[in-house]
Amino acid sequence: MVANQRRTDYVALLVGVGVVWVLVFLIRPKARKRLVVGFLICIVLGGGYVIAFAHSSGTLGEPARGILSVFSPSTSDTRDASSNLYRVFEDNDLKYTVKQYPLGLGFGKPFLQPEPLTSIFPGILAVDPYYNYVPHNTIYWVWVDLGPLGYLALWLLIGSIIVRGCVIVRQLRDGYLQVVAIYVVAVTFMEVVVAFADYQLFFYRNVIYLGLLCGMLVKL
Repeated sequence: MVANQRRTDYVALLVGVGVVWVLVFLIRPKARKRLVVGFLICIVLGGGYVIAFAHSSGTLGEPARGILSVFSPSTSDTRDASSNLYRVFEDNDLKYTVKQYPLGLGFGKPFLQPEPLTSIFPGILAVDPYYNYVPHNTIYWVWVDLGPLGYLALWLLIGSIIVRGCVIVRQLRDGYLQVVAIYVVAVTFMEVVVAFADYQLFFYRNVIYLGLLCGMLVKL
């Protein structure tokens, strides 16, 4: 995460930890007091860290800067600001394409660009030759290419993994197997968070990994 400077990953990690906390809170009544105390301590320490290192230029402050820049990039950081603006333009283009092709555009076709992405990043074609075929937001990508039925199928799959995973967590009695099931649910949430911002569903290794986890969940 630090080496690749992917800001969304920090947010996804926080979401994943939050999912784990909630599930453990529900299945371990005796541990709830310690969980609440630990949560409050983490909030205080985490908040203090973000405040202290939000404007730090060192490696130690990278997570703090990454989290803040997702929501409010500093004016001095033109890279993060332009990256956020690029994604806004891209999402608007995808929504426009859906309106023009309500049943789905189909794979292998470039999405429409009433707001050209080259106006934000003139050299994008040299960096990413597929920029107008595969957007950062791969959740919208499925919607654009497969239409409402494909979009519904995507959320039905994700929702089934999460709901079934939570049910399995509550049914299991072996602590280790519960941890495995909790991990699968948390990773699924993280997959969705990153898929909204950073090509997640386009990289086959991520989808294969999630598929393997789903196989483990079925086995549980």
